[in-house]
Amino acid sequence: MKILFLLLAIFVASASVHAQRPGASSPGTGPGASQPLQPSSPNMPIFSVYRGGEIQIDLNLWGFVNSPGHYRVPGSTSLVELLSFAGGPSAQARLVDIRVVHADTAAEKRVEMYNLEAYRDNGDLAQNPLLEPGDTIIVSGRALDVFFQAIGIITNIMVIITALINFISFTTHK
Repeated sequence: MKILFLLLAIFVASASVHAQRPGASSPGTGPGASQPLQPSSPNMPIFSVYRGGEIQIDLNLWGFVNSPGHYRVPGSTSLVELLSFAGGPSAQARLVDIRVVHADTAAEKRVEMYNLEAYRDNGDLAQNPLLEPGDTIIVSGRALDVFFQAIGIITNIMVIITALINFISFTTHK
């Protein structure tokens, strides 16, 4: 019985910080608890990260990260920590141009730019700000990668158009 209690205590302690996908139960659910996040579109993933007793804030993460979406995170979350919750930047991410758009219009600067390469290479803490409620973080992609992605889409469209033209030409010549 003591072993079972010890295992339960270890499980509870290890679950104090966890990421959660939509549809999973969250701590604090029940009567009087806050309502779960509702996606603004059916394709938008919702993530929640909990740390015991900390106030949660809502953030949007867009662009070249492994799991973009809407995040509910602890109020003390930094930019690098949010990107870590999202599985990190993708291979095409342009880390020298991370934009944070503040929801609060009273802010002196509504859009701020950060260089996470400077943070990574030099430990420049000014490049890793604490995020504020409602912020939208945009991780842009390298121009060449975005160009190649666009070329790939255009190529696919042209293949479909060519196939349709060939089909129409084949069916009308019978």
